[in-house]
Amino acid sequence: MPVAGKSAAGLVRSVVTREGAAMGLGHPMRWSILEELSKGEPRMVVELSRTLGISATVVSKHVCTLLAAGLVRRGQAGMYTIPKEFLPAQGAEESGPRVVDYGVVVVRFR
Repeated sequence: MPVAGKSAAGLVRSVVTREGAAMGLGHPMRWSILEELSKGEPRMVVELSRTLGISATVVSKHVCTLLAAGLVRRGQAGMYTIPKEFLPAQGAEESGPRVVDYGVVVVRFR
């Protein structure tokens, strides 16, 4: 489960535990959802559903697991994102795999 921590600037940030990472990454569909979200754009469940070719109900179930694990955040208007602190700095990795660094695990998407 995610734990709240403070950054050097005093901002609250998510901390992903090993258990949370294992839970969140334990299904291929959740990997697909994270791969879509790793592009950096907030997405709604219905958009993910269309892109991945699966029902919104199934996407919603998996997004709930990712939320509980602290791997994604829900923003305004039901938009889901990977928290910015886990993504590389803007423009840092224009070519090559997209990298999401959760601290306890680093995930690379092609």
